[in-house]
Amino acid sequence: METLREGRERGGGDASTSDARKANGAPTGAKREEIDRVRKSLPIYRAKDRLMEEIRKSETVIIIGETGSGKTTQIPQYVYEDMTLTNGLMIGVTQPRRVAAVSVSRRVADETGTAHGTLVGYAIRFEDVSSEETRIKFLTDGMLLREAVGDPLLSKYGVIMIDEAHERTLQTDFLLGTIKGVQRRRRESLGEDQYGRALPPLRVIVMSATLEASSFSKFFDGAPVIYSRGRTFPVEMFYTEEPEEDYLDAAMWTVLQVNEEEAAGDVLVFLTGQEEIESLGRMLREKASELPSNVLKLNVVLLFAALPPEEQMKVFEPTPLGTRKVVLATNIAETSLTINGIRYVVDSGLSKLRTHHPRSGVDELLVTPIAQSQAQQRAGRAGREAPGKCFRLYTEEIMPSLEKYVKPELLRTNLSGVVLQLKAMQVDDILSFPFIDPPPKEALLRSLELLYSLDALDDDGKLNDVGKKMARFPLEPMAARCVIAAEIEGCAIETLAVLSMLSTDSVFQFSREADGQKNVARHKLKRKEGDHLTLLRVFNEFSACSPKRSRDWCREHQINHRAMTKAVKINEQLTRAAMSQGINLTSCEDDFTLVLRSLVSGFFMNTASKEMDGSFKVFTTGQKLTIHPSSVMFQSPPETILFNELVRTNKMYARDVSSIKKSWLSELASKTFSRRSTN
Repeated sequence: METLREGRERGGGDASTSDARKANGAPTGAKREEIDRVRKSLPIYRAKDRLMEEIRKSETVIIIGETGSGKTTQIPQYVYEDMTLTNGLMIGVTQPRRVAAVSVSRRVADETGTAHGTLVGYAIRFEDVSSEETRIKFLTDGMLLREAVGDPLLSKYGVIMIDEAHERTLQTDFLLGTIKGVQRRRRESLGEDQYGRALPPLRVIVMSATLEASSFSKFFDGAPVIYSRGRTFPVEMFYTEEPEEDYLDAAMWTVLQVNEEEAAGDVLVFLTGQEEIESLGRMLREKASELPSNVLKLNVVLLFAALPPEEQMKVFEPTPLGTRKVVLATNIAETSLTINGIRYVVDSGLSKLRTHHPRSGVDELLVTPIAQSQAQQRAGRAGREAPGKCFRLYTEEIMPSLEKYVKPELLRTNLSGVVLQLKAMQVDDILSFPFIDPPPKEALLRSLELLYSLDALDDDGKLNDVGKKMARFPLEPMAARCVIAAEIEGCAIETLAVLSMLSTDSVFQFSREADGQKNVARHKLKRKEGDHLTLLRVFNEFSACSPKRSRDWCREHQINHRAMTKAVKINEQLTRAAMSQGINLTSCEDDFTLVLRSLVSGFFMNTASKEMDGSFKVFTTGQKLTIHPSSVMFQSPPETILFNELVRTNKMYARDVSSIKKSWLSELASKTFSRRSTN
């Protein structure tokens, strides 16, 4: 292992940088000087020469750089400026989150002085802003994996950079294994580009913000680990004396106290999800209107994955004079993004984790305590530019009991999507695929069983025509199977609309103060068959509104306008994907039973029957659950239900629930159900 030290500037590096800028029409004068000044002030710049020397020497390099060091924006540019590293091919930079791919892409395009989507572009699910000119492409892990299905040697790329590898998301770990295989095949000269020329070796740069590097180095056969120290300032820590019963309320009062008692500086609050963030946002905005004139005004900004990109970008806007920005975020803000101006962090100590149970085939969304590494990252956000303070809404005594690191998603989540993609890449021996941490054998076998039940595999375990179609959809396998069933049922238009709504966070506004209003509004829209057709009605009524009228309609019905806009955009993309697969886009008109049948064809594992005590029991596992109070079915539960998500709080709740006929299970999912089993 080596440590990067401050290096001397090399004339050759400056010359190549200048040529690249000139070729791409970069701005000159004051703006160019300011961009150069900012780039050279970043901690990573001090290590540029030594870093590039190691990248030239080694096919794979592991780089450890603290959040805010500049590694994500600068290293792609350093590599691009040295044309010998890319062999004229693209640089792909992966991110676990869409917001990071978009924001970093825009920043690098600005620094290179090029129009976004030309030299520098991005690709995320449902959105591609790149072109034939693009040479630095930021994209989510999942998007690069989809490219690998159609291009198993990733022949467009000379360098792949995997950023935020420490997050160990499902897609990141899958990508690491895929890239290792691509690297081996290209090294052995087993691949050609579209012109029949031998592909050059693939260079790989793995970047992490935490010191957990040995596993990456070992995985890539002893690849060198390079450390780039960041710029950090001391952060003073504060804990609660007793556990907080209502951490949302505690977060609100902590923000108000900071605003009243502390010096200027923005606040970053870590919460678990969209509903909490929007609720606290409304609470703070109400309180902000009552603040005395002698304290800073509050500018409350939200940040979560379901926000449209233009809304997410608001967190980066400068804070006006006389104002304190308060960013309410999920763990998306832990390491993926650097938000300037943050001096204070309020940490709930919680995050949402999706956990899959292979035996039951059911996913749970759990609010769980964060790991020690997450707590450290959250606190560190307050000390990037100056000394800061972190207010932890939990006691100091619980710190030693927290897990050291987050459990890799690969070891706790549904692997059916990964297995489907592996099959699409013609990897038949799933159990020998090089995962950095091999998942349990049982989880892989259960995923194969599910894909077989979804009619995606033939009796020999090979991908059939249905499976090939499913693999080309930007959806999880069960959802993709619904689309294929919808064509047969004659309701593809409606089913795509429902799946689009399920792909966003809750469209119904969550407000402690307006629960009565919310229920009245929902009552106007609800359908007796359940939540799925209620979502369809919401989608259709929103889509029928003019852009100007749509905001008023959402306000009247307590509907989240941002989430609806996102759902419409997703629907447009899914519709295009369906058309490209040759799926006949027909409408069921008013026969909505066909939509429910299509959903059962894909989500049949998520079905349950009512027990004598009013609870429900999942058919395939016997697991007990209750309908979530937010469901339109809560007051009048049917005998048999389909659900899309399980959430565990004090008990197990099913969300997105609809009434179905039990007889459909043996008809539409005969490989899993028989008439006898459902009786």
